[in-house]
Formats: sequence, C-alpha cells, structure tokens
Amino acid sequence: MNTTRRDFLQKSLIIATGAVAAPVTKLAAAPKGKKSADADAKNQPARPLPAAPARHRKDSFLAPPATDKLAGFIVSDAHLGWLGRAQPEPEEQRIAMETIMARFPGLDVFLDTGDAHHDYALDKARGDWTDVIQAGCDAKPFHYIAGNHDNNNSLTVDDKFYDYDSEFRTNTWGSIECQPYYSFDIKGIHFVSLPEVMDQAYISDAAIAWLKLDLAVHKTKTTILLSHNALKGTTSTPGDIGYRQVSNSDAILALIKQHPQIIAWMHGHNHTYEVVPIDDKIYVSNGRIGGFDPNNKSAFKGNLIPRNLGGIYFELTPAALTIRCFNASENKFFDEYPGLEHLTHTLRRPTSLDATEPRAVNFGYGGSPHGQRIAAYRHHAGGQRTLYLTGAPSPAINENPDFLVYTQRTQPDWRTKHLSGYSFEPNEEDTNKCDNTWDWLNPGVRIHRRPDPASTKAILAPGATLGQRSYYRCAPGQNYKLTLTLDAGPGGQRATPEFRVYDKHFTRLARAHGDTSTLRPGRSELTWQFAAPPLENTATLYTDPATDNDLMLTTGAVFANVAADIDILSFRLTLADASDGPTLAPAITIDGQRHAAPAGASLATPVALPLPAATPERTTYAIEAAGNRRVTWLEKQRAPRYQVRNATARYDENGLLVVGPLRNHFSEKQEAIIAPMQPLQPAGAAPLPYVHRVRHAKQVTIREATPENRSIEINVGGLWIHDQGGIDIVCAAPPKEITGAGKNDYAHDPENALLTLRVKREKTYKLTW
Repeated sequence: MNTTRRDFLQKSLIIATGAVAAPVTKLAAAPKGKKSADADAKNQPARPLPAAPARHRKDSFLAPPATDKLAGFIVSDAHLGWLGRAQPEPEEQRIAMETIMARFPGLDVFLDTGDAHHDYALDKARGDWTDVIQAGCDAKPFHYIAGNHDNNNSLTVDDKFYDYDSEFRTNTWGSIECQPYYSFDIKGIHFVSLPEVMDQAYISDAAIAWLKLDLAVHKTKTTILLSHNALKGTTSTPGDIGYRQVSNSDAILALIKQHPQIIAWMHGHNHTYEVVPIDDKIYVSNGRIGGFDPNNKSAFKGNLIPRNLGGIYFELTPAALTIRCFNASENKFFDEYPGLEHLTHTLRRPTSLDATEPRAVNFGYGGSPHGQRIAAYRHHAGGQRTLYLTGAPSPAINENPDFLVYTQRTQPDWRTKHLSGYSFEPNEEDTNKCDNTWDWLNPGVRIHRRPDPASTKAILAPGATLGQRSYYRCAPGQNYKLTLTLDAGPGGQRATPEFRVYDKHFTRLARAHGDTSTLRPGRSELTWQFAAPPLENTATLYTDPATDNDLMLTTGAVFANVAADIDILSFRLTLADASDGPTLAPAITIDGQRHAAPAGASLATPVALPLPAATPERTTYAIEAAGNRRVTWLEKQRAPRYQVRNATARYDENGLLVVGPLRNHFSEKQEAIIAPMQPLQPAGAAPLPYVHRVRHAKQVTIREATPENRSIEINVGGLWIHDQGGIDIVCAAPPKEITGAGKNDYAHDPENALLTLRVKREKTYKLTW
C-alpha cells in the first residue's frame, strides 16, 4: 500500500448556520470554483496513516448486552474503488473501523448508509468493502442501505455471479433478503431501509407502498428511517440540490408527519456531519468513512482536524434518542472540539425501547403484479414467520405515472434533467448536460417540435440510464397495456409503442412494436397492448424455480413528424385486465403452499397470515391478485437466532444450523460471518461458545452448544479452495477436547476470545468445553 499518497493535514471543520430550526455545524461544501468534489480531491498532498488502536474483541464478543439502552453506529460513503486522491486507502478505513469497534464494544447494531463502492469500481473494491466494513463490525448484526453509486448501472462487473442486474447485485453482496427496502426491529425499536434504488435521488412508488404497509404493521414502535439522500429543508445539500436531495421529499415528509412514531431520518451522500432537530424529529447526515472530504481546505478557529473518517454513534433509552458525531481518525467525538458541541443532540421523548422484545427482520414487495415470481434469500436463521397482505394504490406498474416527480442538477456545468422513471432518446444534452428538447410541465412533460420532420423523440420507461436492468419485472405469458394521455395541439404527429423483454443478464428476449397512431388535435388517450411471450425454453424463475434469472419489461413511445409540441400528461403501464379499483383476493404461494386473504376480507388494515417456521435457504413467492391486480406484502421473521452475512442460513429438520452456500463471492476470503441475534447464555451463566466465521467452505452444518451440553459439532461439506478452509469460534476459554483436528490445526487467542480452526477438507469436528 502506498502510504504517502494522501494528506489530510489541511482538513478541518468550520461553523455553518443551518437554515432550519437550530444552528448546525457541518463539513463545508467543496471550495468555490471547483467543478466537482472529484476535481477538488485530486489536489491533496500526502499524509501518514494513523496508528491502529488496540482491539478489545473479547469485550465486544462476550460482554452481555445492556438492558437499559440500544446502542448503534452508522458509517457511510466508503467509496471503495474511487480513484480520486482524497479517497483513503482501505488500510486507513480498516483502522477507522477498528477504532470504532474498540471504542464501542457494546453496540447492538452496525449500519452502513450506502455508496460502499464507486460507479466504476472493479469487483476487488466490493471485496474490500466486504472485508473492511461489513466484516469489520465482528459479531454485531449489520445492515446495509444502498447508495446511488451502489445501484448505478454503469458499473464494471467482472464476476460471473452478478451479471447486470444492479438490484440483485446490491442485495447479494449486502446480504439483503429480497428488496433493497426492508426493515428490522431491535429491542422494540423499528428501523427501515429506504434507499433510492431506481434513480439517484428518487424513492420509488413501490418502496413507498411497502413502507406504508410496514408502518401500519409496526405502528406502536418508535421508528428510525435510514436512507442515502437528504430530505428537503432538513440537512444541507452542498453543491447540487438536484443530486443531493430526495426528489420526492414532499411525499416522504408527509408520511413522517402522519406517523408520529417516526423520530429520525438518518442519511449519507453528503459526506458531512450534521444534526438538525425539527418538529420533535432529528435529521442526521452520517459523515464519511471514505470518499471526498467537503472540508478539505477549511479551518475552524485555528484548530486543525487533520482527518475525519468516522460516523454516527446513537443511543436510545425509554425516554430519549441521543446522536453524537464521532471522528474515528482522532478517536474523539466532534463535540469534544471547541465550538462543535452542537454536533450532538438529545431528543427527549418516550420511545418503545424494550430489551425483552426479540429482534425481527421484515422484507417484501410494494405492488407486486399478478403472475410475478420473486426469490428471497435467507440470511436470518430461526424464529417465527408471519405474512402481511394489503392492497396496492393503483394498477400502474411503472413509477411516476403522472409525472409528479422531477428534479434537475443545479451545477452551472451539470444541468441534467431527471424525470424519475423515464428517459428521452436520443439524449440531446448540450455542453451543460441539459437536454432542451423537452421540459417538465409540473406535472406532465412537453416534447418540443422537431425542426427535422424525419427525426424522432422517444420516451422510455424505465429510463435507459436508470434501473432498467431491475425494472419492471414481468411474467411470461401475461398481457400488458400501455396508456398515454396526450395533448397534441394541432395534431398530425405519429406515435409508435415499443415493448422489450430482457433477462437479468440484459439479454433481449423479445421486442415488439405496436400499431402507429396519428395524433388527433387536442387531448386524447392512446392505448396499446403487448403479450409477453411464454418463453418456455428459456431458463427463468418461471421455468426453473431454482434459477435467479428474472424478466424485465421496458416500454415506451417513439414520436415522429413532430411539427408541433406534444404534451404527455400521463404514462401508465398496467396488466391488460386490471381495473382502476382496489386490490381484491390477494394470495401468495410460498414454496408451493398457497396463503390467501380470507374471502371478502377488507385490506384497509393488513391481513396477517401465519407461515411455517422452517424455511429453505432460498424462498420463492408467486403472486395472485384480482381487481387492480397488484398486492403489497411483507414477511416478518420474529426472533431469529442468528444473522449470517455473505452466505445463506437455515435450520434443517434436525434442528442444526446450516450455513451456505456462499452468496457473496466478491471477497477473496470467501467468508461467511455469523452474528447472534439474541443472548446465547442464561442470566448469570458463562456465555456459550459459538461459530463466528467460516472461510472457503461450500457449506457447514453446526450443532450448537447448549447450557446442558457445552459442545459444538461442525460438519464441513467441501471447500471452495482445497486446504484453505478456516473456522473462528468465539469462546472465553479453550475447549477441553477437540476431535477431528490435529494439535497444529487450531489455536486459541485468549485476548480476543477466539479459537481458529484450520480446515483442510470435508470433515466433522467436535469441540467440548
């Protein structure tokens, strides 16, 4: 590693006054005159690395959880793989993580709010994130909230496992069960991952529909929303509002206002540390564990703060939420610096904290259309499962059908327009990256007349540069309908629909053009239908439930002879037989067993259906719905015993924990990490030993220790790399006996409370204390 490449010695903090309820100190935006943070970051001198702190893993692994509080830590914007000079080396980020874990051994949860890697990062950078950030929090439960760079489709992907589906790739390496929006419960407190998964600053209609169901199911729980972008009027949006701020902030803020249980919005993206109290809520910008430093040339009252990699420590009690910004580079809270005392805040209000409440994980889908199949991977083993069903708000499958959500980049040389869910082709951006051939009408869009009658302009959904490799998922053999409401002025323009079906490898499987229509003068409605081919001979979820190959439908309209402006007032993709009314008779078949709402049941409140506790490592869901033909669903897994990162997890019919196969192959360590989700020892008793990490094993089966039988039995079912397997076991003392391993095949480290077992081949090991 080149340790002389960077220098943060000129970095520090300045005071800035927020435009909201209270003064806010933040890392400053990039200096004026710079075109971008990347450009500014290239001019920073070299600086030495900080010393690594002592690890106190024993405390982290074995200390019993506190019963009077919930403690968590958030990092954000690691940006591994970014080539800017401001990017810290992975080694410095590893040291920052070690500092955090040494300083806060009693954490209940560790979170990452996105931009884990950069757009063009190679898979090595994703492996670095896996090893440094996700593995760096040891045996603490970890949850990842995707950022705009993580979901970008321009990524260079050189691993055969992940193909071109950015959502699938993000879920895979982030150990997310189903969709990037999901939630989890800790000690009676509810957390929701609400990322901008389709567009860089847009929270999708599907995510919002699912969020409404999630909030209804958890209406009695104090809730914290986690995202990547800032909300309008809260924390600052340095440099570019169109890029930094959630474009449909108003919809999210309205939900926050409607649900008093929501007490905080905590986000990344800005690389700043901010704490903004507004209307009995807290809005927090989570700082940076990598990426550019927006404060790289500023000073605060003559005090230099040379490095500021870190994040947010938070703590909930029955009476309050406390936020403290933490500088891991200096191992200090920011409020310990003179003048930065307000980079901490305590919101005093009752919470639903209850240390006896078991943890839970919740996932699902907002507005699943009839006929769709969905696969979910299990990263939590054990517990009880419940399915919740409710309706969808409309039959429209596509996002932003009425063009209500729009934003535009605001830098002088970067004026790109973003109509969420759409793009216009050809892209005719000028030198400021602004396409002036169309405009947003608030709502509606206008395609301006074309000087050349032979030229065309198309509107595509989803947009070509957005999430088209993950949206809109469709089912073979289904009939779809595209409806456009238009105002053609004098008329005479021509419109031709186009439909394409891709698989997740971005292979085009079908393409069809509908009949060309000549637009009538004034306002009119055009409707076209498309039958997705059956594709019986293509390996997809619909022909082989074991495959992950999914289908995506893109659609659009190509306009020709545009001698006058065309106003497009709505764009709706629905199932052909869907009605405009509510969802009726929803049902989901899960691994062959059908679960339906009772006949005639109202969906005004969620319908709860019990599910079998046992699950395979991968579950398939087949959707049914009448009426508007869409259903929103949530599965709750209550009281899981373990979280397993990078690999799948389940209990078999004999009650043994099965870990694997591996799901995240980005790291060369090929490592599965096991984190307990509940205490593993009776009150007052010594903690039970447990398996914490497994390396290079294709699958392991574990018989866990119990208070009555303090032994662990591990069966290793093959290795990814011969003779390179390894297993780490958390144990305060070495075992009295190990069978299956020679005396040189294991070592116990009492300082870190870890026993490392070398695994050479398929074998069974037994350890007894």
